[in-house]
Amino acid sequence: MRVLLAFLLLLMVGCTTTLDSLRGKMRDEYWVQEHKTVSAIKSHYFAPPAQYAMRDIPCVSGFTVNGSYVVGANFWGTLAGVFTGSGYSRKNVMSEVGLWRWGPEAIIHEYIHHLDDMGRDGGHEFINLEEFADAYVKMATDTRWAGMVGYAEEKASSTITDTFGLGVMSEHIAYVGARIAMQRSGPDYMWGVFRKVLKKP
Repeated sequence: MRVLLAFLLLLMVGCTTTLDSLRGKMRDEYWVQEHKTVSAIKSHYFAPPAQYAMRDIPCVSGFTVNGSYVVGANFWGTLAGVFTGSGYSRKNVMSEVGLWRWGPEAIIHEYIHHLDDMGRDGGHEFINLEEFADAYVKMATDTRWAGMVGYAEEKASSTITDTFGLGVMSEHIAYVGARIAMQRSGPDYMWGVFRKVLKKP
């Protein structure tokens, strides 16, 4: 019985490795100064209020089914965190395959989920959902940026994200935000939606 209790406690607390250095974890195309650590990614891409809100949310290396996920933002993510030994408190669980495949965009994506969730939980609102929805519709009809909406629709609309996501449009928000951050381009009206989240170049 003691062994079982110890095992359950270990799963709840977490037995993962915290990531900061990303050496050898991303493809060469991503290996630039601002991507060498998780801290550097936060500092380079995120606005100061977002950086402050994320200060205690680590990225950890752990088991995932789909590349990465957040723990502590909703029931399903927290349950997955406990069952995979990642614990229950707020964090990003990143797989080596996911980091290699998507690089810093995966980290940005997951942090945007945490910031989005804080507003949905009644805390500081980093992203206004109505403002995002209006900008997203406008972007879909903007010939210069419609491809980004197509990308978000393709990625965000899946059985896993629809079932286990954070809420309405949460995946769309994370995919669009991470994409404009990484590409350092996007329409001003969408940058305006992320003004409390991302640093505009």
